[in-house]
Amino acid sequence: MKIDKNSPFYKIPVNLEPKQIAILNAIRYATNLSFISWNQLNTVLLQISKSKAIDEEKYYAFSYTWSIVDSLDRLNSLISKFINGLNNPFDTVPNLRLLRNTLHHSYDRIDASLQIKYPIMGTLDWVYSEEYPLTMVYCYKLASGNAAANFEFESINPVGKQITLPIGLVTLTSIIMDTSTKPSEPKPASIDLSQLMMNVEAYIKNLEKNLQNELAGLGSSNNTELQDLLIGYEIHFDQSANIQTLY
Repeated sequence: MKIDKNSPFYKIPVNLEPKQIAILNAIRYATNLSFISWNQLNTVLLQISKSKAIDEEKYYAFSYTWSIVDSLDRLNSLISKFINGLNNPFDTVPNLRLLRNTLHHSYDRIDASLQIKYPIMGTLDWVYSEEYPLTMVYCYKLASGNAAANFEFESINPVGKQITLPIGLVTLTSIIMDTSTKPSEPKPASIDLSQLMMNVEAYIKNLEKNLQNELAGLGSSNNTELQDLLIGYEIHFDQSANIQTLY
């Protein structure tokens, strides 16, 4: 999914309150950044599932995963301030911000990582199958760091769960600081990214329907905010210019 050019997000009336315009633009970017990374993550997990190779692929996988977490945390903060009558898809994911904090404060989580024997960059679980009808799935776990020697893991169980194919049940597990205890204690926490991304997609589609109706009376499609600019220009210099170039 991606918010496309036909969306009301691209047809914001110019007379809409400026703060609302800013929030809608930020929602559009956070959503598309999330789904671009999500599509890339599914592609690299499919490659790993088929090739069993994780040389560079592991870095891409974790890079896309944490990018998703970062963008979704940003999206959550935006839609929580945008009153629209829809259920927030992040209400059932209380650990999202805490996982995002782990990414941004990695050095501060080193002692916690050693204490509970879990890698800071986390683990990724997923299932893979291209069978139809489905009679079997491959289950994978990608663990960051010196996992085999030092860390303890549990695997996901696909029984009784909704699975998207060929890649499903993509689950990130990492360290969070449990703020319900005093002082805060480290513990592992998981997010089912597959389910969360489906929930976010449903939310955005419903939000687009609401916006279509709410914005209809505020302006025509010919009187809307200009979206996104690319600005380019040429710089010419004479032979006396002191320019250093690297090739």
